[in-house]
Amino acid sequence: MHEGFFERSPIGKKLFWCYCQSKPMLKNLIDFIELTGMYEVDFDESGLQIANEIAIKYIRPDALCKITPFPDELVNDIISRMEKLGESECPPRDIFSELISLANSWLKHTVFLAFTKTIYFDRYLQWKWLEMQPVTKATFRMYRVLGKGGFGEVCACQVRATGKLYACKKLEKKRIKKRHGEQLAYAEKKILQKVHSRFVTTIGKINFIPGGELERA
Repeated sequence: MHEGFFERSPIGKKLFWCYCQSKPMLKNLIDFIELTGMYEVDFDESGLQIANEIAIKYIRPDALCKITPFPDELVNDIISRMEKLGESECPPRDIFSELISLANSWLKHTVFLAFTKTIYFDRYLQWKWLEMQPVTKATFRMYRVLGKGGFGEVCACQVRATGKLYACKKLEKKRIKKRHGEQLAYAEKKILQKVHSRFVTTIGKINFIPGGELERA
């Protein structure tokens, strides 16, 4: 798999996950990765319960959803280490780390190669084609005004090609020049281009979330 594919393409990641969910064995692998990820960061008393659930459901010989690609020697070593612990003693947080590395490596190479030959990857390529098209005013249908600011307004809009709703911020050049706000507008653009936070929107398309402003909720 190309390095950074998932980081650069959330849509690609979602379609890859959908492909995996459509295959029972791959679904078990995805669920295993998500559950072990929870275990590595869960430091309360539920950690022991999660560790036991992982072992019983995915790696023991009689596991309900046993993941067969895992080497028996490695699996037996992990089970042996867990059995030597006391009933209330939680296994080390990295006890499943080697299995996680194997699972991710398998997904990134063997499974990803199979993914590129499916309709899910075709849909990803279609999205990428749409994404590469130049964005103009004709790309969107503009709807009602959601809010106004010092230099412009934010409207709800819809992409004609996909039907997806976004919030569109429009700045009026005349108003910016009249209020000498060029530097402020450029500074906002530079900040939004560089920031990467789940709590701050980035420059580009902003998902439209109906329901009014948070301060009025």
